[in-house]
Amino acid sequence: MTKNTKKEILLNVAVLIVVAMIIGYYFFNKGPLDVRSQDGIVATPTELYTYYITDSMKAHKKFDDKVIRIKGEVSEVTENTQKKQVVIFKTASSGGNINCTMEEAIPGIKKGDVVEIKGICNGLGQGDPDLGIMGDVYLTRSFISK
Repeated sequence: MTKNTKKEILLNVAVLIVVAMIIGYYFFNKGPLDVRSQDGIVATPTELYTYYITDSMKAHKKFDDKVIRIKGEVSEVTENTQKKQVVIFKTASSGGNINCTMEEAIPGIKKGDVVEIKGICNGLGQGDPDLGIMGDVYLTRSFISK
């Protein structure tokens, strides 16, 4: 190997290291997705749920890790184990729901209310087909949409 070839290899490695450090710095300082400032992909609870149960691969590409804005009728309001409010939208599929974990509780919300919520879609949960339990579509870091 000639002296110039060694220098070229070292220079290329140094450039790659610098580029990797810049990319790492960008992603480290990027921070989480700001749900409130995003418009989000608009869908009804039934549309979103149907999309997942009919073509899950397409649905994963279109919705997973993206902000979704849905408007529909609340079927239940509950609390998860972390004491966060969970708003559940009903869909046309019996037993299939849209499950929204709220960042801030919505005071006074109850079954039957029609609300618009946006959050980050985490996809369809497993459910249990043997027991006839359908999986829900989950939205996290959800906020009431204004």
